[in-house]
Amino acid sequence: MMILPPLVETPVWYGTKKIQFSIPDIVHAYDPVQSDVRVWVKTKSGKVESRLAYFDGRSWNAIFKSRLAGPYKVEVTVNGAKVLTKIADFDLRSTVEPFVRRGGLRGFVFESGGEYWPIGYNVAWSNREVPDVAQEMTTMAKSGANWSRIWACHWDGKNPFWIANKKQVLGEMDQSAFAKWDAIVAAAEAGKVNFQFVLFHHGPYSSTVALIPLSGAATPLNLVLLARVIVLGVRQ
Repeated sequence: MMILPPLVETPVWYGTKKIQFSIPDIVHAYDPVQSDVRVWVKTKSGKVESRLAYFDGRSWNAIFKSRLAGPYKVEVTVNGAKVLTKIADFDLRSTVEPFVRRGGLRGFVFESGGEYWPIGYNVAWSNREVPDVAQEMTTMAKSGANWSRIWACHWDGKNPFWIANKKQVLGEMDQSAFAKWDAIVAAAEAGKVNFQFVLFHHGPYSSTVALIPLSGAATPLNLVLLARVIVLGVRQ
C-alpha cells in the first residue's frame, strides 16, 4: 500500500494590474492623512480587496495582485467617501512570481514551495562602476544572481524627498526618483532578482558626516526638520 502525503495548497498570485485614474481638486496629493485615496476591487462573488493609491504627478495609480483570478470591478474612495471615476472592469488570468517568505532550513522560502537561497551583492546606489542600477539588475540576472540590496539615497536621485543639489518643498516628493525606482523594479522583476529596499540609511543621522539635507550642518534645527522629512516619508 502506498501512503501519499496530504495535499498542500500552493499559493498562486494573479496580476499584475496597474489601475490608473484621475481625481480633480485634490490639493494635498502627497499627504495620506488629508488625502486618503483607496481603490476597492470587487469580484463577481462579492469579495472585496483594497489597495492604497499613489499620485505620480499626472494621475492616481494602484498596483493590484490577487490570489483570485477572474473579472473585477473597481471603486475609488477619498477619505472614505466614494468618488466617480472612469475605470474599466478588468480580468486577471496570468500568474506572477511568488513572494519570498521566512521559513525553511536556510531562512527563506518561496510561497510556491522550495527554498530561496540569496545569491548576489549589495548594489546600493549608482556610481562610476555602476552608472545605472536598473541595468545592473539585468546584468545580475544574466550572471545567475537572485538577490541585491538598494538604497533610497539622495546623491543618486533615488530619495523622492531629497534630491541632491535640487531645491524642493519640504514634504513634497520628486517624481524623478519614482521614475528611477519604476525602472529598477521592472528590470529586477524581469530578471527575477529580489532586492532589499533600504528606505533610510545612517548618513542623515550622523553628527560627523555632513549629509543633512539643508545646510549640511547637524544643528538642532536641521535635525528637527530632518526628522519631519523622515516622518513624512514613513507616512507615505
